[in-house]
Amino acid sequence: NLRSEVEMKRENIKTLKEKLRDLKLKNKDIEKSIELTVRELQQKNLVLEEKRENVAELMGNLQETDRKIHRAVTSATSLKGEVKMILGNKVHQYETDMENRILEEANVRALISLQE
Repeated sequence: NLRSEVEMKRENIKTLKEKLRDLKLKNKDIEKSIELTVRELQQKNLVLEEKRENVAELMGNLQETDRKIHRAVTSATSLKGEVKMILGNKVHQYETDMENRILEEANVRALISLQE
């Protein structure tokens, strides 16, 4: 009876050793999987960091473009005002020239009719 009990204990120890070996193998597989996942996450993190840098650069470019557009609009508005003023002066000068020409022609006609 004692022998059979010892034999059972040996079988239990053998079974437990096999289970322990299986668990160690599974543990190694899990560790490898974790290492692979960590490497993948680190790579993805590098890609994300590069994309963040690209976005920051694009935002800077966008802000610079916005400033350039604002300056261009301000310049165009100023130029529009100057053009209006110049055209207004030209129109006024043209009107004045036409009035003077009409007056000169009237004076010439008056002189001609006086001489006749």
